[in-house]
Amino acid sequence: MSVLNRREGFDPTQPITSEGEAVAFIRTLWVHGLAFHFDDAPDQIIDVGTGERTFSDEECPHLARRVDELWTFLSDPIAVALVEWELVEGQA
Repeated sequence: MSVLNRREGFDPTQPITSEGEAVAFIRTLWVHGLAFHFDDAPDQIIDVGTGERTFSDEECPHLARRVDELWTFLSDPIAVALVEWELVEGQA
């Protein structure tokens, strides 16, 4: 079973179609412990705890498309991610 299919409320196969969805995608990555730098390819992300790839071959193309879509709706998704992730941590 893929990592993302085990994450309730997170479906990387669904396109991002608005700024709000882009921000929600970024927050969801963090909440589920799947955050990564958007300049990195999803197939290069390694779980430091296991040493294994975080995302499967099946998941990577979907995530790459979602990251491309982030740049469509946000002028700087990386800056938005830093702010959003800080907000999420502040709620914990």
